[in-house]
Amino acid sequence: MFLRGQLSWLWGYPIKVTKNNIQWQILYFPEPWDVSEVIIDGIAISKTIRAKNRLIRDFPKALPRVVGDVKQWSHIQEIKLSAVKNLLAHKAVDPWQEIIYFIAPNRLFKQGKQLRSSHPSLATLIDIFAWCLSGNIKELQKALAWLDKNSTSLMLINDHYPNPNRLILELFYLEQKIRTKYVQPLVKTIANEDFIHFFTINGGAWGVLSTQTIEVKKADRVEDTLLIQQQKKQQTLKNISAFIFSLNTRPVAQR
Repeated sequence: MFLRGQLSWLWGYPIKVTKNNIQWQILYFPEPWDVSEVIIDGIAISKTIRAKNRLIRDFPKALPRVVGDVKQWSHIQEIKLSAVKNLLAHKAVDPWQEIIYFIAPNRLFKQGKQLRSSHPSLATLIDIFAWCLSGNIKELQKALAWLDKNSTSLMLINDHYPNPNRLILELFYLEQKIRTKYVQPLVKTIANEDFIHFFTINGGAWGVLSTQTIEVKKADRVEDTLLIQQQKKQQTLKNISAFIFSLNTRPVAQR
């Protein structure tokens, strides 16, 4: 709990850099239990460094059970914190060059750079995956394959939805938690032209809906639902739309 409480923001990505701080989106992996937006500044970085050192000093037996190789874990956090410091200093930061290059196999580094080059419209999203999953290299490798496989759908989502980066990240996280067959139809549905049109013309009304999580067990039937009955179609679309709307209603907190 101390690890999550003090360092969980490192599983996230920068949204906006201002004069004195960074607006940062937390999206903890493997499950986004903390999805808040926080403000990261020099004080927050110093607190994180002290917390990391305390974990290593005070929990020599427990920490390896959580993070594995402590030296490697510490090295990854130091590399990432260095990149965040550079952001705070208003330097241009390429997470692949400044983080992944130093901690991942060269093959994975090249794969990420190639994917970004072949899908320029998803370049920002691919960078965000590097920020979020730099502490989970095996999952980053899965993410690159997932991004490539779903690139057509993801480009449509990226072009037509508010806060598409977080939406796409949560879809990937969801697929790691449950079976692909439940999430794949959901990705296709959200990228479907009919649903994009439905969301676009009705998007302003979703504030009056109760935000709710999609019933994942029904996700594998979403495509069929769209073709069966108009009433069921409308309800399914409203549920998904409410989920998307909820991504934009989180408060920003000071870290």
